[in-house]
Amino acid sequence: MPVWIRKLFPTRWTRRSQWSRLLLCQREFQRVLSKERSRVDRHGGLFGFIILRLCDMQDAKAQIKLLAKLLHRRLRDTDEKGHLGPGRVGIVLPSTDSVGTSLVLTQILEITKRAGLAVDGEAFVYPDQDLDHRKHKAQKSLSDSSSGSSSENAKAPEVPEEADEPVDAVRPLPAAMFAAAYPQWKRALDIVGASTGLLIASPIMIASALLIKATSPGPILFYQRRTGYLGKEFTILKFRSMVQGAEDLQSELRERNERDGPAFKITRDPRTTLIGRFLRATGFDELPQLYNVLRGDMALVGPRPLPVDEAAQCLPWQKRRVDIKPGLTCFWQIAKSRNISFPDWMRLDLHYVRSASFILDLRLLARTVIAVFLGRVGH
Repeated sequence: MPVWIRKLFPTRWTRRSQWSRLLLCQREFQRVLSKERSRVDRHGGLFGFIILRLCDMQDAKAQIKLLAKLLHRRLRDTDEKGHLGPGRVGIVLPSTDSVGTSLVLTQILEITKRAGLAVDGEAFVYPDQDLDHRKHKAQKSLSDSSSGSSSENAKAPEVPEEADEPVDAVRPLPAAMFAAAYPQWKRALDIVGASTGLLIASPIMIASALLIKATSPGPILFYQRRTGYLGKEFTILKFRSMVQGAEDLQSELRERNERDGPAFKITRDPRTTLIGRFLRATGFDELPQLYNVLRGDMALVGPRPLPVDEAAQCLPWQKRRVDIKPGLTCFWQIAKSRNISFPDWMRLDLHYVRSASFILDLRLLARTVIAVFLGRVGH
C-alpha cells in the first residue's frame, strides 16, 4: 500500500498490520521450521510442533483471524506460528518436549472451543529420541510397579508419574514437513533419462545377467529394502555381485568393516564373485535401478539410499538427506577419493539437497558417465 494512504489512515493501517503479523506466511513459516531443525541438529535439544485445522471452512478467513488472536494470547514470545495452507496453522515450540507439546495442544483446543471455534490438532516432537525415551521410561515404570504387587495382600501400586504423560498422542515430526514439492523438471528428466538408459544399456544388462547365471549359483537380481524419499521404504534392484546368502555372512565380517558410521564396506570383500568385482567396478550392477527410477522410487540424481537398518542409525542431521528422492548417482559416487568418512559423505548429500537444480543434475550425470569409463564409481 502507498505511504500516503498509510498517513491518511494511520489507525486502520496499524490495526491491519498488527494482526497480519500474528501469522507468518507459509513460505516464511517453512523457513522458520527449517531453521529450528538445523539449530536442534547442530546444538542438540528438541522442539515441539503443532498443526491446527479448521473443521469448517465456511468463512475461513475470519476463523483464522480469531485463531491467530487466541494463539497470540496463549503462546510464548519465542513460539512461532504461521500458515500451512488453506485452513491450517502450524506452531513451532522451541525447547519443548513431547509432554509439553501435548499439554499446549490440549490447552489450545480448550481455548478455541470456548471461543466457538471448531478446530482439531496434532502434536509432534523433533527429534524422536525424546518420544522413544519417555515411552520406554513409562513402560519400565509400569512394569516395576506391576512386579512389586505380585502378592495377593500387597498394597495396590501407585500409578507411575510417567504413565500419565500423553506421549501416545505425540508423534515424531514427519520428514514431509521439511521437504519441498518434487520438481516437475526432475521427474521429467528421470523418465526420459531412465527410458533412454534402459534402451542403451539393454545389451550390457543382458550380457551381465548371462554371466552372473553362468558363473555363480543363485538369482540374477539382488533385492534389498532401502530407505527412500521422506523415510518411506522401497525395494531396490541390483545385479547380484556377491555369493548367495551374502547378507547372512555380514555379521561375521563386521570386524573387517572399513567404513565408519553405520555403513558397511570391505575393499576386498570375500563375498564378491569374480564377475561381481567387474560389475561393481564399472557400476553396471546398479543398472536395474533404472527401473526403480521409472517407478518413482528413485531419481537419476540424488543421495544413495541406505539399507533400512543403516538409515535408522543415522544422526538426526544426517536423516535430512531423505528430504529429496534417493538417486543412482550424486557427489559421493563421483568423488576422486574413496576414503571419504561417513559424516563427510552425509554432508555431500545434504549439499545436493540444498542446491539441486536442472543444470547441476546434468553436470553430475555427465561426470558419472566419465567416472564409469575411468572405473571410479563409488560403492
